[in-house]
Amino acid sequence: KVEATVPAGESPTRLALQADEQVLWVAGDAASGKQGAVTAIDVATRQALASIPIGKGHHELQFSDDGRVLFLTNRESGTMSVIDVAERTLLREVPTGPVPIALTLSPLSKSLYVADGQTGEVTVHDPAAGTRLRTIVLKPGLGPLRFSPDGRWGIAVNPVANEVFVIDAATNAVAHRIPVDGKPFQIGMSSAFAYIRSLDSERVSMINLSTLGGSDKPAVNTFS
Repeated sequence: KVEATVPAGESPTRLALQADEQVLWVAGDAASGKQGAVTAIDVATRQALASIPIGKGHHELQFSDDGRVLFLTNRESGTMSVIDVAERTLLREVPTGPVPIALTLSPLSKSLYVADGQTGEVTVHDPAAGTRLRTIVLKPGLGPLRFSPDGRWGIAVNPVANEVFVIDAATNAVAHRIPVDGKPFQIGMSSAFAYIRSLDSERVSMINLSTLGGSDKPAVNTFS
């Protein structure tokens, strides 16, 4: 049953729960051209603790490895907002590409990766300093980006180019370019496989993570 209805700002779209499960962070997609906001909600009392203005457009959320910082992309502003979790304040806005569409953290390299849908680039950032470390050039049309559980392999899908890109966190370079038909869009991960769902196909592609990094083509199987 519904136990409560909690105000969460304008057009709440994405959420993330702190590791201690005490505060829920909710990012709202304001109308086009308007400044967005992220709302911190106390899980126990179900009350809003703070509403912090951030950039414009759709937002994706990612906590730092230690949980002290929350990163949010601002798709219309071409920036990433950096929030102090304890103080619930905006630390800074970091320029990314023009259309930051996805972000994720590698627990292995301790770096933050932001995929840009327009330029087709993945920018690598130092989470502590907020500085850009490297730019990985892929192809325009990038979608979601996720890392394997061990943090070694980043999987970026491109539904426009019908390709999946594998990024090696050890070198911050492209390790493989894998053709996948049907507009690959969604990524699922296990300890052994990356699962790619395509928008225009009933086939799901399985990339064997143990075959990545070598000179041979990665092993890819599909199932309906």
